[in-house]
Amino acid sequence: MRLSDVVETSRRVAEAGARLEKIRLLAECLAGAEPGVVEAAVGLLSGAPRQGRIGLGPATVYAAMPAATAPASGLTVAEVDAWVDRLAALRGPGSARERTRLVADLLGRATRAERDFLARALLGALGQGALEGLMVEAV
Repeated sequence: MRLSDVVETSRRVAEAGARLEKIRLLAECLAGAEPGVVEAAVGLLSGAPRQGRIGLGPATVYAAMPAATAPASGLTVAEVDAWVDRLAALRGPGSARERTRLVADLLGRATRAERDFLARALLGALGQGALEGLMVEAV
């Protein structure tokens, strides 16, 4: 599943006013996901990565935010999920620096829309109304 599909769904969910429309959009998106990435897609769409707390705060994300973005979309949900696995596993001396580097690498491969979405999703600040209850119904 392409990350751009998740980003577009998130945008449409944020614009939708009706609860049933939000659920329909989420269900449509998740129906197109490969079985191995559904959980990761749900986590991204709800702003709560499946890995739980990954040690990122706004300062880290915004320090890692590149000025330039990728010209075309190429990231997949599976790639983002693997990146978040690596972030979640970081511990000990040097982990803050490595975390910033990993986030910068990820955001540098993203288009502007993907970068902005990932920053908000990783910080749990999507503001699209895709809360847990909507996700449960969509799945």
